[in-house]
Formats: sequence, structure tokens, C-alpha cells
Amino acid sequence: RKITISFYNISPNSDSQVGFRVRLKYGATVKTSGYDGVVGYTNSSNGGGNNDKTDGFYIWCNMSSERTSGHMKLTNIGNNRWVMDANGSFAPTYLTQAGGYVDLGDSNELTGLFMSYGGGADLDSGYINVFYEV
Repeated sequence: RKITISFYNISPNSDSQVGFRVRLKYGATVKTSGYDGVVGYTNSSNGGGNNDKTDGFYIWCNMSSERTSGHMKLTNIGNNRWVMDANGSFAPTYLTQAGGYVDLGDSNELTGLFMSYGGGADLDSGYINVFYEV
């Protein structure tokens, strides 16, 4: 199975957030740990940076003045083991990339997604589309 999450001009309602986060659900449980991932950004004038993430899959989107657009792709490679890759742009001269994986466990089949900002902010603009392929 494959899930593609598309973002168009999303931004948080406050600054200094840690990115837009996607967590996987199985049953009524939202998986909040056990992710192994990294999210980063680059810019030709001032380099870039990255953050390791263990509490979800992220795409860079940190300030209310930034608008992030791009895609996050999740793929089940078997036995409820999911890999993620993401890319996009923001503010408007930066690129963002991310990758990672998480194991839900053999008996924990995916039942949904939980999307939020890592720092607790709310989405204040933009659109998100989720496309699920069986």
C-alpha cells in the first residue's frame, strides 16, 4: 500500500515550530515514538540544516510567514513496516527533504493518520490532500 500526502501553501499560526508532523494510527492508537527519520532544508545563500525525528514523520514548515508545498509519500514495504520520503519548497527560496521509517508491528495494521504541527500550533492556511492506494 502507498499513501501520498500533498501540501499546498500550508503554514502554522505561530513561529518557531518544529515542522508539520504526520503520525500513523493503528486501531485507536496514535504511534508517538519509534520513528527513525530526518527532515532538512537547503538554500543557496545560507546553506541549510536538519533535525532527527523520532516522534513522527515531518516536512519543514516552521514559521507563519512561510508557505510549504510538496509531497510526503508513505509506503508499506510489508508486515506493517512503513518508509517515508518527502520533498517540497517553502518561503519561497528553500527546498525541504525528509526520509524515515517506522515499524507498527506485525499485528498493528494502519487505520489512519494524525497530522499536526510538532510544536502545537494550528494550520492557518493552505490545503492538504491525502491519496491512498491499495
